[in-house]
Amino acid sequence: MWDQLLSNRKKILGLATDDAHHYHEFNPEKANPGRGWIQVFSEDLNKSAILESMSSGDFYASTGVELGDFTITKNEIVLEINDLENGSKKNQYTFNFITNKGVISDQITGLSGRYCPSKNDVYVRVEIICSDGTRLWTQPIWITD
Repeated sequence: MWDQLLSNRKKILGLATDDAHHYHEFNPEKANPGRGWIQVFSEDLNKSAILESMSSGDFYASTGVELGDFTITKNEIVLEINDLENGSKKNQYTFNFITNKGVISDQITGLSGRYCPSKNDVYVRVEIICSDGTRLWTQPIWITD
């Protein structure tokens, strides 16, 4: 549904929240709190600055993947993740570059992903999937207005 709206140039932002129902027993099979959130890019940590950043779409949604360095222009999108080790085993990451109508236009496995939008892309959004099951979603990056 989100991609249908985006394809029709509706500027809708994406969020992640947890659907907490279980507060006393914590395990992967339970709907515990703290499993979905947004990470806001803000110059200041005060209420008005954070709300302004959220209104502008300066945030990403996550269930555990942490975004590192990134460069976003209309010609190139480069994202890196902060690779948080899971014990002694490093996680693997898949970058899905999603464009018009939800099509995965490119898929890259690694610690970073790069995509050069085509002239036909209305928007690009990125979903990063970790081998531990956690995910990250960027806001749509508008290529054409």
